[in-house]
Amino acid sequence: MSHGEHPSATLIRRGVEAFRRGDAAWIRQHVVDDIIWHVGGSTPLSGIYRGKDEVLDFMSREREGMAAVNAEMEIGDVLANDDHVVLLGTMSADLPDGRRTRSKYVQVFHVSDEKVHQVWEAEMWRMVES
Repeated sequence: MSHGEHPSATLIRRGVEAFRRGDAAWIRQHVVDDIIWHVGGSTPLSGIYRGKDEVLDFMSREREGMAAVNAEMEIGDVLANDDHVVLLGTMSADLPDGRRTRSKYVQVFHVSDEKVHQVWEAEMWRMVES
């Protein structure tokens, strides 16, 4: 986090850290009851999750899946104003054949009153490293 960072950017950075720790209590406190989380693509986790319980269940399954493939998340840029935060990141993971894959992703968060109301996320591209 840089000096003078927008409070909404700080909120999302702290949310990513809470996700990494598996801190469901922190996440539950910082999302609205009727949160909607959109996951693009055609993976088993793609879809729309509504409400805290569905979102936390999705996050739990995502963390389990990430652990199974030795996945790592890197936060790139976090751009924020009073209403939105855009997070640009990189994800890397092991493939069954021993190679590693890297992908770029984007998440757009709708925020107000220090809580997340809606999230849109999508993978932008994927590259397999030899």
